[in-house]
Amino acid sequence: MEDDLLKKTKKKRRRLIAVIVVIALFCVSAVWGLSVKKASDAKAAKAKAASEQTTSAGEDSKAAAKKETKKEAKTKTSKKTTAKETASSTSKDSTQESNSAASSSTSKKTTSSKYVTITIVCTELSNNMDKLKDEALKNYIPSSGVILAKTRYSFSDGDTVYDCLSSVCKNNKIQMESKYDSVYKSQYVKGINYLYEFDAGKLSGWLFKVNGVKPDYGASAVKLKNHDNIVWFYTINYTKD
Repeated sequence: MEDDLLKKTKKKRRRLIAVIVVIALFCVSAVWGLSVKKASDAKAAKAKAASEQTTSAGEDSKAAAKKETKKEAKTKTSKKTTAKETASSTSKDSTQESNSAASSSTSKKTTSSKYVTITIVCTELSNNMDKLKDEALKNYIPSSGVILAKTRYSFSDGDTVYDCLSSVCKNNKIQMESKYDSVYKSQYVKGINYLYEFDAGKLSGWLFKVNGVKPDYGASAVKLKNHDNIVWFYTINYTKD
């Protein structure tokens, strides 16, 4: 009887121990599962945070790039505006200078209304070619005897007959040579168009008349007057002219 009771007691103990072991195993399993879940959640949260940080960094980078692009665009716009303003200012200054130059030119033309006429001829020589010492000079004598047809010359106050001759010869590419005569204190014209004094005899050379009158002074001593008519001519005998 006692043995049966002992056996039953032992059996109950075993069952109790088995139940306790199962409960313990369940608790351990539950705790382990919870720990794994927490770890997994922590890992997921960390990954999410890293992803959000990466996204935030990307957005910040995009924002910075966008800001830099806007800054560059603004800088380019500013440069273009500056260049445009500079070009506009330059164009305006150029226009003003051009207008000023045109105005000055117009004013000069208006004030320089005074003029004389000048003619250069060697008619007498062209009719007396046999007087030439050098036949090669015939190449410089026009058949008409006119080296320069009547030409208008605008002058300024103080200009002389010599100034007029020098200027028109230069403008028309006509050779001319002169020297200063200290006795007469004036420029003496030695040659025009390669025709020099004494080329047609010891009394030959260049003379000039103003309004049909031969002055008693040298060319650089005779001042120009409005509408004067000047004629330079080559003479074979200056004592007759």
